[in-house]
Amino acid sequence: MAVVLWGEPGIGKTHLARAVLREAPCASISIRARQPLEQVALAVPRSPQAGAWLAVSIERLERGERFTGEQLVKVLAAQLALRAPVVLHVEDLHECSPDQLQLWRTLAARVTRTRGAGLLVTSRTLPQTALNRSTLIR
Repeated sequence: MAVVLWGEPGIGKTHLARAVLREAPCASISIRARQPLEQVALAVPRSPQAGAWLAVSIERLERGERFTGEQLVKVLAAQLALRAPVVLHVEDLHECSPDQLQLWRTLAARVTRTRGAGLLVTSRTLPQTALNRSTLIR
């Protein structure tokens, strides 16, 4: 599942997201949306069940090799699937460049098809995506 909490600044999006994560019966990882996906992929704890492809991909990222956006999304989605149940909490989607926003959309599409993985996003603007959206109003 992928959900976006959106609303004006100071309305409580982050507070609500953190409260949800505290009550969730699973692990969570919180990151900033503008953080490069390479860093996000490296922040996800490694799984001992990772296959050879994923293990090699993570090693390549650690060495600083460049990946395409689609490759990064594939790596991150595979990591989340192995860590399931898990929620990736993404803060401030509105700060992303158009290219970053497209990568998050692609990841959201993959996560919605991944059993046990979730994406919880906050944004000041309504993303034009297929994500579930919850508007926070004062």
